Amino acid sequence: MAAKNQYSQEQVELAKVALTELPDLSKERLSSKEVLDELKGQIISLATQKGYTAKDIKSALESCEIVVSERAINEIIKNTSTIKSGKKRNSHIKDKNKTESSQV
Repeated sequence: MAAKNQYSQEQVELAKVALTELPDLSKERLSSKEVLDELKGQIISLATQKGYTAKDIKSALESCEIVVSERAINEIIKNTSTIKSGKKRNSHIKDKNKTESSQV
């Protein structure tokens, strides 16, 4: 059957109404990144306070039919520990700068 190349104005109006009535699915179709962003606090807590590995967390998420990479989970954990150590490192640099300026 050949594709139809011409449509009536009535068909266009019906299509507009039909498309307008479609529900918003943006809250229902989250990307892996969006899911991980929402679960970030719990992932960090599991890894830093409860001793879970990225592999353990990945397995738990898969039991909820959420498939994300172990690497993505590790990135969240790694970025958290980098931020914490970065704050300590920055405070050390600030203290060093204060000491140097007070000696001048």
